Amino acid sequence: MPRIRALIAAASLVLCGLLTSPSPAHASTQGDNCNAKWPGRNGSMHAWDWTDCTGTYLGGTTGNDLDWGDGVGAFTNASNRARSVMNAGFFGGRDVVAFYFLPGGNGSYGCLAPGELYADYLGDNTFTNGASMDRNIMASQWVTASACAGNSWIT
Repeated sequence: MPRIRALIAAASLVLCGLLTSPSPAHASTQGDNCNAKWPGRNGSMHAWDWTDCTGTYLGGTTGNDLDWGDGVGAFTNASNRARSVMNAGFFGGRDVVAFYFLPGGNGSYGCLAPGELYADYLGDNTFTNGASMDRNIMASQWVTASACAGNSWIT
């Protein structure tokens, strides 16, 4: 009888483990899609309207776009939509992307360094004015690291 109880207990533990283990569909981690979309160092930056570089692709550019909502440039009608961004810029010189709370490249900003590669969820980051970056970007430009203050770096 003690043997049967031990076998039932062991089987119950195994069954619990099977029921609580993540399935392969749920085993992915945040950043997997951004990693898969990484283009290598090609001098560009990119943005998507959902987390982990998914959803609608809002645009990408090797240049600046100081008004994501004006219908002109790499980002058209993209103001206040980005939830994830990527920096595939070359190292050296203007290799940091500054994202702005307002159009024009002035005011509050957040900076994405080239070594960071991407921010897969902008809700984890704030502009220098303390506002969430999630769905609040209205402009971007390439800058040097010296243009970014200590609390402006995003991840």
